[in-house]
Amino acid sequence: WPMRLAGAATFPGLSLWGGGTQGPRALPGAYRARLVSGKGAAKDSVEVPFEIRPDPRAGATAADHAAQSAFLNAVRDKLSETHRAIVRVRDVREQVTSVSARLPAGAASDSVKAQGRRMLRAMTEVEEALYQTKNRAGQDPLNYPIRLNNRLSGLVGSASQGDFRPTDQQEAVRAEVTALIDAQLARLRSLVEADLAAYNAAVRALALDAVVVKPEPK
Repeated sequence: WPMRLAGAATFPGLSLWGGGTQGPRALPGAYRARLVSGKGAAKDSVEVPFEIRPDPRAGATAADHAAQSAFLNAVRDKLSETHRAIVRVRDVREQVTSVSARLPAGAASDSVKAQGRRMLRAMTEVEEALYQTKNRAGQDPLNYPIRLNNRLSGLVGSASQGDFRPTDQQEAVRAEVTALIDAQLARLRSLVEADLAAYNAAVRALALDAVVVKPEPK
């Protein structure tokens, strides 16, 4: 165990510049480790206590550690929400492309296809605001400007250094970027609830299967 909590959700091909998705360090305190072996009647386990101690050289208080952990947890959770939204957009795009390929010829199908294209353009605008979709390799962010998820993930590296509570500037950046992300996430939810619902109704009117969006994790 690297003494870190779970990191942020990611997606295939994610490329960040100067940012991270790792979880915060576990807080100093008492823990227990359990080793389990065997199965069924032969299953056995043993537990041992251990302690994570703060670095005595840092001079950080318990409140400092708690504030740092809470800050990094909030950044991680918003990054996870952002990355899941990007996955949702890509899933919808793949399904709409598949539906369009199955539509029969005719004016009604052409109208549905145009409806799908308009919806995907709007969803793509959300995706591109959240993530630099041109990134394909680690050095690509040198050529293409970073987007909101990368701006937020940059706080993971800076706020993880040492055993210090976040600075006022870090708190301000988190609040600003989180508000911008939330605006895009709200737009995506509106597109799913209104535009995608209307698109699915039009597809069903042609007796075809519609697009299914997985529910957001609670």
